[in-house]
Amino acid sequence: MRIQAVENGSNKPYIARAAAAGLALFALLAPAPTVEAAQRKPAAAVAPPARPGFSRYVVDLPVMPGLTESRRSSVTKLAVGRRAEVRMAGSMGASVVRSFYATALAEQGWMQAAEEPYIFHRGGERLTYVVAPRMSASGVDVVFRITPEPMSPPVRP
Repeated sequence: MRIQAVENGSNKPYIARAAAAGLALFALLAPAPTVEAAQRKPAAAVAPPARPGFSRYVVDLPVMPGLTESRRSSVTKLAVGRRAEVRMAGSMGASVVRSFYATALAEQGWMQAAEEPYIFHRGGERLTYVVAPRMSASGVDVVFRITPEPMSPPVRP
């Protein structure tokens, strides 16, 4: 294919050939998409592998045997701390879950709040959890939330 200049002495044929050569080179060097790449999920949608017995979303949150984590869990890193919500479900009773986490969270350094048995504090973070009967089947749903400790209002003199 030959491109001709409209004006005599013009650089247009050279510029057009250089542009075409650049596009051809780019097409040769650019990796072709593969079927595997097309089927791959975005990194944000896939949780990292978990340590055995611990959450895939919050690496220091134990997962009670018999509970299964939900993909609806999430973690957001903040300037100070993190905001996390980890959802689990299982077929055991609520009292068994509460007993397990009273011990397991203490082993991870969480201190139980005096005012509420389902609130724990550790290193500027607050962990709360709720155990509720499942609506669709027997068993329980458990939701853990980790947030930075609330700031206390300034004291006025």
